[in-house]
Amino acid sequence: MTNDPTIMPQPSIVDKLAHHSAGLFFLRNNAFHKWLRKTYSRLLTVCFPGGRLWTINNLDSFLFDSSLRMISHRHEPDIWLRLMNAIKPGDRIADVGACVGVYSLSFAKRVGNSGQVVAFEPDPENFRLLLRHIKLNDFEQRVLTVSKALSSQANECLLFSACQGPNSRVTQDTQSSISVQSTTLDSWFGTDGIDILKIDVEGFEQEVLTGAYNVLRHKNKPRLIYIELHPFLWPKEGIPNKCVKLYVCLTEPGYHLFAPCGAVVKEPSELAKLAGVFAIPAENS
Repeated sequence: MTNDPTIMPQPSIVDKLAHHSAGLFFLRNNAFHKWLRKTYSRLLTVCFPGGRLWTINNLDSFLFDSSLRMISHRHEPDIWLRLMNAIKPGDRIADVGACVGVYSLSFAKRVGNSGQVVAFEPDPENFRLLLRHIKLNDFEQRVLTVSKALSSQANECLLFSACQGPNSRVTQDTQSSISVQSTTLDSWFGTDGIDILKIDVEGFEQEVLTGAYNVLRHKNKPRLIYIELHPFLWPKEGIPNKCVKLYVCLTEPGYHLFAPCGAVVKEPSELAKLAGVFAIPAENS
């Protein structure tokens, strides 16, 4: 196994075995495949306890758990650059849906010792890796981790589809889900405000913004918001007119919306065609 961070990782032997042996009845067993991958991942972690150096977008190099294979060296470069260029030393940033910490680490690098990143991640396995990556990169003093889901209300008990990597999400499905506690952005930042807000919650965007009513109207409201959108998941949540509600949540407190390409979002219906949206206070845009 190479430690050269410029070389893209090749599929693991387990992945190749599962792919090329799909016709074998014992590998079609999903539970067996999951067990095999989990065992292999643990073995990698034991063999390489110090992690593996990974370079992202030719800008940031961090140590990640050796078992991870889902992180790309070219990670959402346009979105990444716009977020990173907006950060100032001393900033306070909320990373909602931090997953394993790819964005949180880069935020922490830029806010410096006088800033803070608050990383929210309810998935137990993602949270375990998030803590590990923060420790591997010596960012314990800059990143505060919260193992709760963000919602419109605090102290709710939500169903959560866990152990899905970056696809873990709040769900209405009672099967294959766990119970997680919720909190709100207002509970955390309603008094002091925050500088930058990043949200990636797999279809639960509106609920997170509803719980940020005071944050979005604070005198120190976020000067930049990025929300990864998942319109293909909205029908599963059973919420009609999701585009309109999201649009109102952001424009009512005085934000202008922009597509990642820079085009102005003028109508709610345009959100259903986007994979993400930036929001900037009208006075700053």
